[in-house]
Amino acid sequence: MEDDMQKALFIHGLNSGKNSSTGQAVKTLLEKNSIQLIVPSLEILNPEKTLQEVNSLIKEQEVSLIIGHSMGGFYTLASLNGPMKIYINPCLLPAEILPTLTDDVDQELIKIFRRLTDEAFRNIDREVCIASYGIFAKEDTLFSFYDLFKKNFGQRCCYINGGHKPLKEDLAQALDFALNSIKSDISRFLKEDDILGELLL
Repeated sequence: MEDDMQKALFIHGLNSGKNSSTGQAVKTLLEKNSIQLIVPSLEILNPEKTLQEVNSLIKEQEVSLIIGHSMGGFYTLASLNGPMKIYINPCLLPAEILPTLTDDVDQELIKIFRRLTDEAFRNIDREVCIASYGIFAKEDTLFSFYDLFKKNFGQRCCYINGGHKPLKEDLAQALDFALNSIKSDISRFLKEDDILGELLL
């Protein structure tokens, strides 16, 4: 029965892992919608290796939804396009933010993050926008890329209460809305463009 469930992938942030509090909150919320959430522990400061692992999971597990929190939002952006993508307080410019958060980055690592970020933004097209939604907390004191997200994805974003690690009750309604919004738009565009629909569903 579990193999027939829709599968989602959660990508955690810096200094986090499979026991991420945000990931566990998302898992509880998705289980109510019969969606199995995969929550791996990833090396956030090893971008090329982590991106390869993420893309392998997407293909091997036939992931149809990716949810990324904080630095996980960067990997959500940079990962293979095709699955639906939901961003929670995403770090969209890691080359700028990481040096303010940790001493474990050097210029070479910053160059890699900058290159991967540039490639990811270049790959944003109509199909990617339709399948994406951003959730941003009003009281996030670490960073906010709401304006940058809106510039690239249009109105496909919203604000919620809370800080960088939002509480489950603050996430619940926004997560449901994001998922339903994406599915609704995919269905609408499926009627307008059969080829686009086949790519996204």
